[in-house]
Amino acid sequence: MKLTGKCKEDFQEWRRKQNYDVDAPFFYELNYSMQYGVYVDFFDSVGIYIDISFYELNSGIIEFDYTIGALNVLDIYGDDFKRRPEARTAAIEKANEIYNYERMYNIEEIENSLIAKIDVELKKWIKDDL
Repeated sequence: MKLTGKCKEDFQEWRRKQNYDVDAPFFYELNYSMQYGVYVDFFDSVGIYIDISFYELNSGIIEFDYTIGALNVLDIYGDDFKRRPEARTAAIEKANEIYNYERMYNIEEIENSLIAKIDVELKKWIKDDL
């Protein structure tokens, strides 16, 4: 479970700022559960929230699922994992995908640009109307 693209770059920078500044190869040698905890902290810091939960089927079998809530995205669900580590891996991969998608299209910058353009047009319209 490794991050990719802009998400990986930003994670490494965030980790340095958080005093998680262990050498990158060493980080990936850490126990899987420890890596997961650091990933979740990173995603929390950028507004992508990961939750792993379990449920019991009528047959008594336990299965795991994940929910990802992000500020610019509807909740995303993944389910039917036999073990918690499988759900964790899938959740981190999906959070990585969401992060990279948002940064690729720079949603916040696009929104701010549109708001600025609307503001300029409104001011012109008001000025012309007076």
